[in-house]
Amino acid sequence: MIAAESGYEREIATALQAGEIPVRMHPLSIKRALANMVVNAARYGNGWIKVSSGSEASRARFR
Repeated sequence: MIAAESGYEREIATALQAGEIPVRMHPLSIKRALANMVVNAARYGNGWIKVSSGSEASRARFR
């Protein structure tokens, strides 16, 4: 999906938290935000991309 949206072909390393991370947000909004983050990394980054997720207390995070 990301390669198609960005026009770039890159290997993407992942470190995703196992299971679901509950968030109160529309699923399409999450998809768009994450796609935007990865596309920008492909366009303007230094060559490698890593996506990670997790949660602390009542917050979810994506990096």
